[in-house]
Amino acid sequence: MGARLEQASTVMAAALNENPAPAPQSRAAQLAGEPACDLADSAAIHESLRQPEQFAVLYDRYAIVLHRYAGRRAGDDAADDLVAATFLAAFGARRRYDLTCASARPWLFGILTKEIARRHRTEKARLRALERAWSDRSADGLAEQVADGVTAQAARGGSPPRLRGCRQPSAASCC
Repeated sequence: MGARLEQASTVMAAALNENPAPAPQSRAAQLAGEPACDLADSAAIHESLRQPEQFAVLYDRYAIVLHRYAGRRAGDDAADDLVAATFLAAFGARRRYDLTCASARPWLFGILTKEIARRHRTEKARLRALERAWSDRSADGLAEQVADGVTAQAARGGSPPRLRGCRQPSAASCC
């Protein structure tokens, strides 16, 4: 799955005639005092307001990490859709991004976490609906309910509305 994302990232970068952006700096590199390469996240978001294709830099940097996280939380089958929804939401919300924050990583993970929660809620609602639709009620139970309803209607002195106007069969008509 990761190879497919890397390939998509490479294709996207080639389509934009850009080199892929370097990966975010590791914690060990930060502690060693190396310059942070993710300082350009806020600049990339700011540039994407004028040139939307600049947002691809964030995809190149974070898609694989977000995909791994989504895969662990929701399964590999759903991870592709969740990462796509995350970047779509981030792209739509890029005007509201706080440009004083150098790294977009926490922002993207926050969006992804909300997408995962939304997916879990939707899935739970779908499963509850299926459970209601396919409950273990047997056909016998339903038949008993109908029979009880007809019996109660007859006891009140009338026939069900659908049967009004129908003639009762006589013994003579049977022969």
